[in-house]
Amino acid sequence: MFHTVQRLARCQAWGGPVILIAALGLIHPTGLQCQATNPEPKSQKRPVPAKRPVPGTARIELTALAALPNGRSKPVAGREFFLLAVDPIVLKAQIEREIPLPEDLDPSAKKSLAVPTLKQSDIQRVAQEFKITPECVVLAEKAPQDGSMYRDESRYRRLEDYAQVEELRRSYDSLLKKKVKKGNLSNLTDSQKLELVKALDTEFDRLLPSSKTAVAVRLAQLVVERENRAYAERRQQVEKRNAALAQRAKREEELWKELEQKRKLFRTSSDARGLARFSKLSPGNYWAYAHDFTFEGIATSWNIPIPLRRDEVKRIEVMIGNN
Repeated sequence: MFHTVQRLARCQAWGGPVILIAALGLIHPTGLQCQATNPEPKSQKRPVPAKRPVPGTARIELTALAALPNGRSKPVAGREFFLLAVDPIVLKAQIEREIPLPEDLDPSAKKSLAVPTLKQSDIQRVAQEFKITPECVVLAEKAPQDGSMYRDESRYRRLEDYAQVEELRRSYDSLLKKKVKKGNLSNLTDSQKLELVKALDTEFDRLLPSSKTAVAVRLAQLVVERENRAYAERRQQVEKRNAALAQRAKREEELWKELEQKRKLFRTSSDARGLARFSKLSPGNYWAYAHDFTFEGIATSWNIPIPLRRDEVKRIEVMIGNN
């Protein structure tokens, strides 16, 4: 009996830690501990639980209404709304740095290649190909007079135009001496002018190749070729730009997924009253964001900064379609 009491006394001496460990959920048989004369309890460390982020207590309530053309407002119900803990402008700038758009053609180069300059270049090229003067090429572009009435218009071959062609200078001067007195063209009638033009046309046709329209056709070909090249370059530029924009859109989706995993992007749908609730938010700066948001034929975008304190409730109202 004495030994039994002695053992109980020893149990009372060790009873404090045994009870505490049991309270923490660890099981140690009391009898086994009491039997040891010199107990050496093994230190058992309690596993450290993983720290869970404490959810915030603040919230944001965003109410969206649409101003209809009939003067009434309608709740934007059943639509998804986004809240970011990072300024979307910063994200956009980051994406633009990562994926730059292709540069457009140099504006100064476009100005230097203006239509008059290109036209003159085509004329010089055709003149070399057909071994005639540039003035002869210019005149070949114009149509001969095709009626009894003399047409003093820019698109027809006028009497004064022949004077600019070096190859026709002698013929022009000779005919004018026969028809014009005192060198005054204004005294000629339309029929007389037409006679001179027809005579000069005959001389002019001798300068041209067998196909009388070959010079004009060649000029038109150069214009078409240049336009086709410009169109191909522009199409290639547009394709590159569209590809870069598609990459930007894909990159934006990736960033949004990363932010959502880090609890820096929140999404929720609005109820029948157009109310979208964002709950359990930590204090900080937030941005209510939408890009090309459409509802009832109304398109809009917004980026609303919302500073939020602990335990605060912010109520935001967005009215779309109200100019």
